[in-house]
Amino acid sequence: MSDSSAPYILSLLVAGLGWLINSSVAEFKALNLIEYELTRVEADYKGSRQAYVNIDISNRSYSKALLSGAFTFICVEADRDSCFGHSGGSADKPLDTDLITFQPLEGVGMKSRTRVDGGVSQLSGDARIMPQSAVRYRVMVTRPDQEFLVLLDYPATAVDASALQFREGSSLEGWVVRNYLTILLTGFIIVSVILALWFATAFLAAVGARLRPSPPPAKQAEKHDVHISFT
Repeated sequence: MSDSSAPYILSLLVAGLGWLINSSVAEFKALNLIEYELTRVEADYKGSRQAYVNIDISNRSYSKALLSGAFTFICVEADRDSCFGHSGGSADKPLDTDLITFQPLEGVGMKSRTRVDGGVSQLSGDARIMPQSAVRYRVMVTRPDQEFLVLLDYPATAVDASALQFREGSSLEGWVVRNYLTILLTGFIIVSVILALWFATAFLAAVGARLRPSPPPAKQAEKHDVHISFT
């Protein structure tokens, strides 16, 4: 990086970082993304091992709260009557409050009513998640590898219904939103280090130029007169 071009390049870096911040904030404000992940676990239940599935649901939005609708967990057709319930061979019907439980995970916690519908073929809970918050539903399943559908029943009349995204797993977009402050801080640190290095290099170059001894003046060539005579 030459001395003449360095200030312009650094100015472009700072301007680019500012543009990235402004555009990212505007985009994140409009983002309406709900992501969920399934984790299969086992725990003791009334003296036997019971299979559960943890459904962790995260609201990745920075400004949009999810305040209506319901999360619904539905057995697939083949397992309509044997999807949710005991996995330890007990004939006792579990309590509805044991079939599905709710737990806030992070952010601002809100209450959610859980319900058992259609016998034991469908479980649901209120969709209530504040921005940058997460909740967990734990459901009892009859087999450790039991499959079921995870749906978000969201009112079609809601203003932002068309913009709402509901997906399984962690996406790149969700990762960027989740780690945005870290990415932003890293960018500031990198630009600050570059600026510090440039100023340090310029300062050392200026000090070195002042301390460097001046070269001795060039010795002038001696002149000799030459006289030539012809006789």
